[in-house]
Amino acid sequence: MANNLRQLRDSRGWSQEQAAAALGTTRNQYVKLENGARQLSSKWIERAAEAYGIDAGEIVRGRPSMVIILGFVGAGAEMTLFSEGQGNLGEVLGPEGSSDQTVAVEIRGESLGPFFNGWLVFFDDVRSPVTDDIVGKLCVVGLKDGRVLIKRLVRSRGSNSLFHLYGQFGDPILDVSVKWAAQVKSVMPR
Repeated sequence: MANNLRQLRDSRGWSQEQAAAALGTTRNQYVKLENGARQLSSKWIERAAEAYGIDAGEIVRGRPSMVIILGFVGAGAEMTLFSEGQGNLGEVLGPEGSSDQTVAVEIRGESLGPFFNGWLVFFDDVRSPVTDDIVGKLCVVGLKDGRVLIKRLVRSRGSNSLFHLYGQFGDPILDVSVKWAAQVKSVMPR
């Protein structure tokens, strides 16, 4: 909770002195609350919620982060994709563990199954070149030809620089050059 208090203060651009004044306490007392040296009792949680104009639950759980929807990602072999200039399609509440780098794309296609068409995929750690720790995982994959797909990424046996891309349904895409890939953090309905 102390970290949440610090994040709220940072999001407002407040100094510790300003935050302390808003909570009706001294800077020294506030620093102890923010650093976790003093427990955030229900009294302090209520004061902080009032000072920041938020629900007390956000002090306890942390403030949910908003994530930009960059565009569409193909769950099939053919698709017009966000890399071709779709741009910002709005914002949604990010999944737990989202960071400032987390983004979303909307699934278009049925290679993951028709159930997931229209769902959102969240990712943030883009690897270029692809690293071994995400091989074999479900990833958002940018191909050198401009397509961006959601597929399981597997190295080609014939070449260390080429990959096979697999969906749940449909034929795999074999021996393609991957420009970048990011492991999927979360998938959820829009």
